[in-house]
Amino acid sequence: MSRPRAPVTARRGRSDDRGSGVVELPVMAVFVFAPLLLLAIFVGRMHAGYGAVESAARHAARTISIARDPTAAIGVAETDAATTVRVGSARCLEMGMSQTVTDDQVTVTVTCTVDLSEASLLPVIPGVRSVSATAVEPRDRHRESAP
Repeated sequence: MSRPRAPVTARRGRSDDRGSGVVELPVMAVFVFAPLLLLAIFVGRMHAGYGAVESAARHAARTISIARDPTAAIGVAETDAATTVRVGSARCLEMGMSQTVTDDQVTVTVTCTVDLSEASLLPVIPGVRSVSATAVEPRDRHRESAP
């Protein structure tokens, strides 16, 4: 004869790790993947902002250096620089430009404020940051002067 079986009861506490991945993945997403995403936004914005500012400074310095009347070309160069950096966009909220024109060379410095508000959830990243670039171009001495 067979022995009577003990009644089957549900196990109250599990000792295995089944189902723990469902809990671990959201926790990892919040504490690992989100800061990495915010860091990527920060690095991308800063790189795009610096690249635009550097390009605008070189272009503005070249525009002034080849002009017949450098004083009149400053306005054109500043307008071109504002177009290059896209003033008002996230990569340049505000732009400032300073220039020094001598007989030998033209020096232009362009400064922009980069918007980092999307990445400012990390406490080490500020909401805005300033980037600047300076370009120096020799004056074209063989170009005739303005009449």
